[in-house]
Amino acid sequence: MRILTKKDGVTNIDVALDVTNFIETEEDTWPTLPSKRHEAGAGQISEVDVKQLQEFVGTGYKLATCVMAQSVAWDDFHLLQTRVQEKLVSLGMDEEVVVTFERARDPIIRRNTQLYHFMNNNITLILALMSIVGPIIFWPFAWWQRKTWYVTARFRINMTVDEYFPLVVEALP
Repeated sequence: MRILTKKDGVTNIDVALDVTNFIETEEDTWPTLPSKRHEAGAGQISEVDVKQLQEFVGTGYKLATCVMAQSVAWDDFHLLQTRVQEKLVSLGMDEEVVVTFERARDPIIRRNTQLYHFMNNNITLILALMSIVGPIIFWPFAWWQRKTWYVTARFRINMTVDEYFPLVVEALP
């Protein structure tokens, strides 16, 4: 969550609050995978996506990538947004107040192999383009070894505005 105040194009307050400790699983029917934040609840991944991840981890493709679409739902965020704006106005802020919440992120997971790093190095790409055999060998090999998997992870924050708002007030300067 981010709170930003601007006046005449100049940023006065820019506060980012981490809500990852309040993330819970979205549906009970999906398996919960162990994570560093297991005590707070990991993301929900469907059985199909679990199989996709297992296939990605066990693949022989040296240039493989996995795009994990992560989405977070917080039903009461619009109430929190209004309450934060009202609080800042009551504190005497006559500036534009923007309260946002990043709901989606799509991290790309890449294979950590020497070949992956070599093939994606800028110098390698330049040398391949400058040589005569580079486009004949380099590009077909890169195309043959690339494969992308797509996985979706869903998260939910079930914290009420009354529970979270004191933490916001405490974080304001």
